[in-house]
Amino acid sequence: MDIPELKGLDALYPSLDALYQDLHRNPELSNHEEKTAAKMAARLRQVAKAEAAAAGATREPTIFVNPAESAQALYNDPALTERLGNALRRTLGSAKVVATEPVMGSEDFGVFGRTAGVPSEMLRVGAAEPGAFAKAKAAGTTVPGPHNAGFAPDREPTIRAGVAAFTLSVLELLGRPGGSL
Repeated sequence: MDIPELKGLDALYPSLDALYQDLHRNPELSNHEEKTAAKMAARLRQVAKAEAAAAGATREPTIFVNPAESAQALYNDPALTERLGNALRRTLGSAKVVATEPVMGSEDFGVFGRTAGVPSEMLRVGAAEPGAFAKAKAAGTTVPGPHNAGFAPDREPTIRAGVAAFTLSVLELLGRPGGSL
């Protein structure tokens, strides 16, 4: 597409790619990745202002992040991650419990543990139909996840897996691994 208002984006690519490379060369393993979020917000402000100027705007854009509508970075406590992962692997099997690469996620869930002063853990439950997942993996792509219009979970197995993971995690935390309430 030849959209005049977007022509300036190509010129921004090298600096955005450099930022991406910097963030991946220097990942934060502490501070709940708040420095990364601040760096990204600052860069997004720069891009918005540059694009407004390139489009001939008569004034700079107003950029406002409503703190009531934004969330802090989600931080999974490493010791709790290991404890629950071990409990889930013991019961569900190692093939069904896999570690994933950390992502810069923002969920309001992360505020609960921080506010209560306790470690927290947010599990990710695979929701894709196995055939669609295998096809995407073979093609080097991913299936759409939550917050995406294409998200299409395989409902029944996803709900069962989520309930099982949550229940087993609660039992582990209550000191009754694989036991009863």
